[in-house]
Amino acid sequence: MSGVRRVERAPEAVLDAWREVLAGQARYSYYQTPPWADLLLRTLPGARAEHRLIEFDDGLRAVWPLISTPKRFGLRKLESLPWGAYGGLLSTTPLTRAHRDAAARAVLGWKTPVLECAGNPLDSASIRAAMKETRILSMNGDPAALWEGFQPRNRTAIRRARENGAAVRMGNSREFVEAFARLYNRASAEYWSGVDTMPDAFFSAMAERPDENLQLWIAEMDGRPACADLIAYGRGEAQYIAGAADRSLTKTHAARALMAAILEDACQRGFEIFNFGGSAGLEGVEQFKRLFGARPAAYPVYRYQWRPLGMVQSNEIESIREDAECR
Repeated sequence: MSGVRRVERAPEAVLDAWREVLAGQARYSYYQTPPWADLLLRTLPGARAEHRLIEFDDGLRAVWPLISTPKRFGLRKLESLPWGAYGGLLSTTPLTRAHRDAAARAVLGWKTPVLECAGNPLDSASIRAAMKETRILSMNGDPAALWEGFQPRNRTAIRRARENGAAVRMGNSREFVEAFARLYNRASAEYWSGVDTMPDAFFSAMAERPDENLQLWIAEMDGRPACADLIAYGRGEAQYIAGAADRSLTKTHAARALMAAILEDACQRGFEIFNFGGSAGLEGVEQFKRLFGARPAAYPVYRYQWRPLGMVQSNEIESIREDAECR
């Protein structure tokens, strides 16, 4: 059974180790990078950085990106990371469930009694946990092969949208952020009542510190924004984060032309994976992703809760699958 030898909390030491771990990874999600954590910290009210560098008894080391948010009675909840973004223990060496359990014991306490974490669906480590699903598209660097992987009726709709003048732009300037926010907030007010959406603080934080690995894509019809997507770029993996559309322009298929442009760009730039994200059980969203050849991929989600006398109970958020693997 693995134990923890030392826990480092000094921000600079943890950040240096975090960058070192990422530098040694063949692939990682933008969600697992310091800029994304910083963006969340500048967005979420009362959020604090709780990142840890953990050294285990067997000599292995890992960085755990952690953010705490305030709850009732002065307590705080730890997440890796908020909004269901992928986090988890980051290491250049494969870790086991025992490492994860030991790390949880080391970071939890009566002031931070709960920790929730979502792993990257592309991690190679196998850790038993509740599993959720995302949708991913594998790319081999060949735009022609990518195009052939789209469903035939989808290719037809994309051609028509382009012929009818769908114009796609990419950027991360304040102009792009404000245009995306207007479209997103309008869609939120009209169609997403009662659904948790990104707050204005998120867009303000994006505009204040543009990051080249976080880009907005906008499709216009006759100069009018028809739809927009927010895409994050890690190493080897591009990730869809959020999108919005003007439903009065749905029949123009601008959304399909936009996604095709995003995928073609990622393919040409050498990204091996495009992660469409989950679908929240919405069949229309599922169908859209299937149009581009996306397939299901599982990822682990787990929850730890501190108990008196120092006990840590691992409560899986959903039923545990014995053969669960995160690949």
